Order: sequence, then structure tokens, then C-alpha cells
Amino acid sequence: MLIRARGQQRLLLLALGAVLGLMNVVFYLAIDRLPLSTVGAIEFLGPVLLAAVGVRTWRKPRRAPVRDGRGGVADRSAPGG
Repeated sequence: MLIRARGQQRLLLLALGAVLGLMNVVFYLAIDRLPLSTVGAIEFLGPVLLAAVGVRTWRKPRRAPVRDGRGGVADRSAPGG
């Protein structure tokens, strides 16, 4: 894709790659200094906040794709579950 891109598209793709690389470096540095659960929770805040901002109205909000802590992956990965 980078080979077929021209001018400004190529710069945009290179910038995106640099930002993603920097994001990974910062994430791994955070894991080195903080507990993994804390880093994961902080990383998850961005999508949750975007979902909250995307609510159509405050009177009738859409259901957020967040579980209340009583299942999630553990429910689906348990034997027989």
C-alpha cells in the first residue's frame, strides 16, 4: 500500500505508522512501571469515553458495550461455557 501511495498519502501513512509505534513503546514502558491491570484500565478509558460522548441523548442513552464485571471473557472462556 505504501508503494502505491502518492505524496501526501505516503506522508499520512508514515505518520500513522510512527504514531502507532510510539503508542506501543509508551504502552510497554507503562507496563514496566505500573501493574498490567492498571495500564489496561487506562488504555480502555479512551474507547469508553468515546462511547459515552457518542450517546445520542442523555435522556435515552444507548447501551454501552461495557460489562459490569460479572463475566465477560471469563464467562466465555470457562470450560463448558
